[in-house]
Amino acid sequence: PQQLCNVLMHTFSPDATQRAQAEAAIKTLPSIPGAPAALLQVVGAADQVQKEVRLAAAISFKNITKKHWAPPHTVDLVQETEKPALRELVFQVMLVESDSPIRKMLAEAVNQIARTDYPAQWPQLLPEVLSHVHSGEPLRIHNSLLALRQVTKRLEYKRGDDRAPLEMIVNTALPIMLQLMKQLLESNNNTLEAAMIMKMALKILWSCTQFSLPTSTVAGAAAEGGQGCGALTGWLEVILVILRKELPEASEGKEPLGQPTTVEERNAWPWWKLKKWSLQLLVRWFHRYGMPKYAADEDKPFAEAFSKVWAPALLEPIMTMLALRSQGRFCTDRCVQLSLTFMESSIQIGSTYKLLKPHMHFVMANVVFPLLCLTDDDLELFDTDPHEFVRKGSDFMEEFNDPVMAAKNLLEGIMKHRKKDNLPAFLDFLTNELNKYLATDDASKDYRTKDGCMHAIGCLNEILKESKKYKSQLEPLLMGHFVPEFTSQHGFLRARAAWSIQWFADIQFTNFEHVTMLVQHMMQALRDPCLPVQIEAANGLGALINVDGTEACFLPVLPELLNEYFRIMSEIGADNVIKALDTIIEKFGEEIVPHATLLVQKLCESFIQYATSQGNGEDEEDDELSIAADQCLDAIQTVISAVCHGDGSKAAIAQMLTAMEPPLLQVLSVILDQSGNYIEHLENGLHILEFVTYFPEQVSGGYIALLPLIAHAFHDWAYDYLMNMLPVLDNFCSKNSDVFMASTTQDGTPFAMVIVGMAEKILNMPDRTSEPDVITASHLLMVLLHNLIGRIDAAIPRILELTLARLQVPTSEHVKTGDQLKSALLQVVASAFYYNPALTFQYLESTNPPMTMTLFTGWFAEIDKFESYNSQHITVLGLASIVKMDLNTLPPVVRENMGMIVTKMVGLAKDLKESEDENDDENDPDNNPFGGAGDSDEEDGDEEEDGDEDEEGEGSGEDVDDEEDLAYMQAIAKQAKEMHTFANAEDYENYHNRDAEDYESPLLDTDYLMVFAESLHGALQRHPEFYTPMSASLPAEVQAASQALLVAAADPSRAERLAEIARLAAEEEDED
Repeated sequence: PQQLCNVLMHTFSPDATQRAQAEAAIKTLPSIPGAPAALLQVVGAADQVQKEVRLAAAISFKNITKKHWAPPHTVDLVQETEKPALRELVFQVMLVESDSPIRKMLAEAVNQIARTDYPAQWPQLLPEVLSHVHSGEPLRIHNSLLALRQVTKRLEYKRGDDRAPLEMIVNTALPIMLQLMKQLLESNNNTLEAAMIMKMALKILWSCTQFSLPTSTVAGAAAEGGQGCGALTGWLEVILVILRKELPEASEGKEPLGQPTTVEERNAWPWWKLKKWSLQLLVRWFHRYGMPKYAADEDKPFAEAFSKVWAPALLEPIMTMLALRSQGRFCTDRCVQLSLTFMESSIQIGSTYKLLKPHMHFVMANVVFPLLCLTDDDLELFDTDPHEFVRKGSDFMEEFNDPVMAAKNLLEGIMKHRKKDNLPAFLDFLTNELNKYLATDDASKDYRTKDGCMHAIGCLNEILKESKKYKSQLEPLLMGHFVPEFTSQHGFLRARAAWSIQWFADIQFTNFEHVTMLVQHMMQALRDPCLPVQIEAANGLGALINVDGTEACFLPVLPELLNEYFRIMSEIGADNVIKALDTIIEKFGEEIVPHATLLVQKLCESFIQYATSQGNGEDEEDDELSIAADQCLDAIQTVISAVCHGDGSKAAIAQMLTAMEPPLLQVLSVILDQSGNYIEHLENGLHILEFVTYFPEQVSGGYIALLPLIAHAFHDWAYDYLMNMLPVLDNFCSKNSDVFMASTTQDGTPFAMVIVGMAEKILNMPDRTSEPDVITASHLLMVLLHNLIGRIDAAIPRILELTLARLQVPTSEHVKTGDQLKSALLQVVASAFYYNPALTFQYLESTNPPMTMTLFTGWFAEIDKFESYNSQHITVLGLASIVKMDLNTLPPVVRENMGMIVTKMVGLAKDLKESEDENDDENDPDNNPFGGAGDSDEEDGDEEEDGDEDEEGEGSGEDVDDEEDLAYMQAIAKQAKEMHTFANAEDYENYHNRDAEDYESPLLDTDYLMVFAESLHGALQRHPEFYTPMSASLPAEVQAASQALLVAAADPSRAERLAEIARLAAEEEDED
């Protein structure tokens, strides 16, 4: 251990050489027998080893459990003979550890071990934990519960039979923990240790109930007939006591003593944490299981009891908690947020809303409204760090636990479900505050209250715009109270004025001069000295620009407008700003085209700035940058679409796309970087590449040169993106085959073989690939066979070898070989015959044994199952290529089965012709006497008048019946089942179904009927002595069908009709 301590100590050495040597030695520990136990001994030697060394040892042991404990890891795994002693030792060391960082590392190690070992290899853990719960020693009690928490965290996502170990903990440990909680509360134990123990017990309870109620609770509630909550009743009792417990200031000298004075320390104080976890449980139980109209059938008894018995009882301490701030007392943000979320559910239940109704003015005016006003910290951040102010305002993860967002959600819920009772009163409150502001001199104005009023009205925008009573008042409200703040001396009010426009830009203005005024103010706000004002103006302009008639306002300043957006984007990666720019580009598509090249260049620069800056800041900042980078790619697509769909000539479009190529290649090279760090942008990047390689008549060599990067991405980190890569690779082959065929990788591999290698990876792993993956790989091979006829002879043997090998893999539990998969693989075979039938037969006959007969037997068995146009069309072309061959060059087995080949070809051609005739009938206007679905000159009925929606809302004693929420809850339940299915890799095809026929090919433009006729006529002319008797021996229905098809092929009008179809398709493609 002393030598090990020295090594661990040197990992902190300022000497880089010593530090590197120590770190290298640490990496060898997993391969040394006894080393994991030695690390735990170092951790446990608290009296002999300094804390930093102990922490390093704990981290090293945690890493061993993470990377070397069990499969899928395979390198230097801990020996099975060592594991029992290590499991016991880590638990014993953790039991007495008082240092929080070290204890956290040990807890993570327990979590990793439990992932694979509990309960099968570690059955004694639960009894050991429970034995220490009775020890009476606070540290051992807390740490044993911490170990149990790690186990329950691993089990909380389990469902069905896999949940049995968690149910065992519920039935065995929870009653003991509940008794412990009651003892601590009844004895009025106000120590920090008591709070920490109770908090840990609630966290275990959270893991046991987060995703479904325990079986014992469901059964107990059912037995009590909806009058009780089963085994959770006792927990609800202790939670009620916890919520009622006062937490005095330290200066008051009351128990529990020692409440900190700084916000950060208060938030971490165990007693506030205990309240937070109590509220978190209640919110989850109420929302997921406690609302009778939304609860699952088995949970309805629990829901009845919770909503009618417990929710009303819990409202009193929760309302008391929400009143603390209005009384000048402290309450953590998280407790406020959770309390408001509980209230949001309460307003939907008749029994709780009846209790709340007399207090709704207090709730809205004294709880909700103050949260909508900016705080001192907000204003300081606005002035000192505007970038952080903007980031916080658009951080979805931060909003999730933010009391301000909870206040908005509660306000929306109140007005949605109980509008009649509350909207008029709240609007009167806001109106009084606005009028008071107007009547007060500037020196005495409460600017934050004004901001709060504007914020609240903005939050109510949908309800106000839909109300007959209020929607006509919005224009004067906007012009009288909002617009004047564009010139306020306070930046936060200017920002709020700009923010409000995005919510009210779509109201019915009676005076268009007001719209013009808004445009002018928003354009000025874009150049405001305060960054948050610029951001809100940029966001709001995206809404204002869609107002009818504003085009005339924006067109003269369009270049200036674009420059302002790019200036803001260069300063901060705000995804909403880029989204608004995308709206502008889409709105002014034709007018944007002259600026398209510069736009793409600027967007590419912004993307690279945002994407490559990730990893240099906090996780939240990285998320913001990632979203902003993706918005840049969306905007690039919009610009390219505007160019390609514009009125410019093909030459002009080609010139602009060529000018865009250098910056786009830079972006694509970043996305396809070998590190795979930018995988979240790959789908958008490939979509852009598909766009710029589809529209030009010829793909540039610069884009084709990206193929090695695409292939590396596929093999290394983007395996799941082959479907997105397929159209790009198709364009490479079909739109510049000369450059493609002349291109090789650095090691000399032809690009065609690079694509074969991508398909090979999928086809060679039948037990690890889905049916859609194999179909996509088949399409990839057909891209080569259809577009490079006569140019990839060297690849044919490998293509056939891969395809036939996959066809021969039998269906099993892990290998799916359905009809669509077989169809796709057999289309590759048919394509190979069309490419070069002699070369294909040469390979088939060269195998040992020859595969020709085996292939045709299997092929004939599947052909009648081909129902799609693509599979039938390509197969006809492949079979016709065989019929066209000189009879003397065919393998004997093929000559012997020529009658079957012709019969199958006739059958498929007949099916295609019948489908073709049906489509002709459907498209014939004479056969549609009622016209198209959208041809009616008049609507079916006049638009309904707005109902008196102000009368909406349930009675005070009724539960809300919200179909939207019900649908949401049902969707959540369905998604949970689907995710469980997906996580267990079951029925993947049903979860992620793709259209197997969604591809294009030049072969599909070939007239199958002409090829069919040419093959039969040619065969009869070359070998009448063979084909004449063979044809006569065919069944009568086959002969009749063949004759009818030959007549149809000779019809002169057919060629004209096909030419017309091709012309219309070309026109449609140009329009698209």
